[in-house]
Amino acid sequence: MTENAYPPRQFLDAAGNAIGWEYDAIAEIAKAAERDGVHESISSDAMVPAV
Repeated sequence: MTENAYPPRQFLDAAGNAIGWEYDAIAEIAKAAERDGVHESISSDAMVPAV
């Protein structure tokens, strides 16, 4: 889960696409584990209860 508010870790580009280091890292880890990486964007006040 991420909030997309912390460039360069995770943020939205001008087109509204989620990009950044954390997305790249998850994609590489998922690739190595032969799994699909899943990203969910939520507000920070909802993160703690969601975890």
